[in-house]
Formats: sequence, structure tokens, C-alpha cells
Amino acid sequence: MDESAAYYEHYLSTTQLAVVKTHFGDGLFTKCDANTGEQVIEDAPLIAYPLPARHYAHYATKGKTNGFCFTCLRMFQEGEIPVLCSHHSQQCLHTYCSEQCRDRSWLNGHWLLCLDWNRPAYAYIQALYSEETYSDYVVAEIIAGLISKTMIMVINGRTYEDAIEHVFKPYKMLFGFTNPVIYKVNLPQKYKKIRSLFQMSTRKLNFIQDEIPIEILDLFVCPEIHSYVMSLIAFNAVAIQDRGIGIYSTLSKLNHSCEPNCNVKFDERCDAILEIEKPVQAGQELYISYIDDKMDRNQRRKELQEGWGFVCQCTKCQRGE
Repeated sequence: MDESAAYYEHYLSTTQLAVVKTHFGDGLFTKCDANTGEQVIEDAPLIAYPLPARHYAHYATKGKTNGFCFTCLRMFQEGEIPVLCSHHSQQCLHTYCSEQCRDRSWLNGHWLLCLDWNRPAYAYIQALYSEETYSDYVVAEIIAGLISKTMIMVINGRTYEDAIEHVFKPYKMLFGFTNPVIYKVNLPQKYKKIRSLFQMSTRKLNFIQDEIPIEILDLFVCPEIHSYVMSLIAFNAVAIQDRGIGIYSTLSKLNHSCEPNCNVKFDERCDAILEIEKPVQAGQELYISYIDDKMDRNQRRKELQEGWGFVCQCTKCQRGE
């Protein structure tokens, strides 16, 4: 059994689901019959982040847009007072629904991207804000999370090698590449911005190097890791309604069909709930639609080709519908 198969066998051990290799890569299959409306798994995100346009607008308007939690993405109710970043003084406008979400964000690497805490890299962090889908800030956020989690594990006694392996493992199981071709994305140009940010951060925040040698940090900010993270976003990210985007261990294994038999719902905390849309039998593959499946075939295929790099061959497309 290879590493991916072993990982998902353990990860899905309490469900009736299995990850199986198909002609198109891994797919998610059901081990038992399931009826319409049945919920087959609830999956917490590896990472969830606001829509880049919402993040950008929040900072561009100095936090005057409709408030939301930067960790769980929950929209604030009218009159609700947000919890501010623990190092907020003037520039960091991240808001949270609770101290727990705030602290989780900090441990997940916000300290590297906090405009008030990481003042030496202020200009570099600001340069990452963008409304574009493949936001440089999101890439930096994922890499910062990897660095932060590794540092915490090393402080708690794990070896560098063990910590890095543990931190990377969930992401290694996803559909990613170190040399992806992403539609209208200039990877080398984007990498320069990310590299500059982390070079400035590690040079000025000397305490990082006391915990993790600079050679280890270089592993996180190399072109291969940057490209891999970009491909994770491009090929695995799921829209969480109009709130944000998430990357999930299980949902990443769902292949596309223009005639899906499942749909995904999200709770208040961004946990994804996979619900059966059409009755399925044991051993059948589960599908969702990556796009609006009500478009005509040419439109659907164009969007899938540009967004995910494949020409759809589902039964609906093969019928010419």
C-alpha cells in the first residue's frame, strides 16, 4: 500500500468512503448504498481563507466593509464587536469572532504576516494584497502556516525532519505539482514577491533563526514549494459560498461531473458536509460539479480547461448536452 492509500485508509476509517485510483487519478467512492439527502462525511479544512477580493476590500477601506472572522470566515452579526489581532496597534486589521479564532490564526502563521508585529516586512506584506484569484497573500499565508507549525513542533522536541514531514503530509496527499501550468499566472514573477517577503522577515526577526536554522527556512521558500502551493490552490481549492476558499483533505479527491451525484454544504465554521444528491450504490464513485453545470457544453469545457486543465468527458458531455 502506497503512502497516499495508507493515509486515506486511516483518515476515512470511521466513514463508508474510500479513495480509489481511477483513470483520472484518485477518486472518492462509497462503500455502501446512500440515498438522496444523506450526509456521508463532514470534513474540516486544512486551511480556509477569505476571498481575496473581500480581504483586499477590508484593508482598502480600513476595515469598514462588512466584518468577518479571518479564521472561520463567519460574518459578524449587526452590533457584534470583533476581536482584534493581539498585536493590533495601527496597521493590522485582521478581525476574529473569538479569542480562540484569533489565537489559532496566530499559531497558524499570522505573526509572519501581521503588519504591526512584522514591521520590517510591512511594505512586502502590503504588496501581496490583491483581488486576483491566485492571491500572493494566500500563498504566503499557507507557507507561513507551514513554517509556524514546524517551529512549534521543534520547540516541543521534535526533530526538524520529523516536524517537516508531519506538517507537509496532509498537503502531499493532495493533487499538486512542482511545475504546474496555471492559466494566466506568471509563477516566477509571483515567487519573487514571496521570496522577498520571507527573506526580509527571517533577516529581521532573528528569533526565528534561533528555533529553525536558515537552511530549513529556505526549504519552505524555494521555487518548488511556491509552485506546489500555487497548484494546491489552483486544483484543490473549494469555494465556501461567498465567504472564502478552503482546501480539504477529502473534497480534494472528488472528481468532476457535469451530472454530479453529490453536493457540498458548509457550516458556520467552514466544515464541509458532503451530501448525496442522487441515490448511489456501493462501489460507485462520488462526483461534484466544479462549475455551473447549467452552462452549455462548450462553455463548461472551456471553463474546466482554463481552470483545471482538462477536457470534460463525463456522460453529459459525451452525450453532447
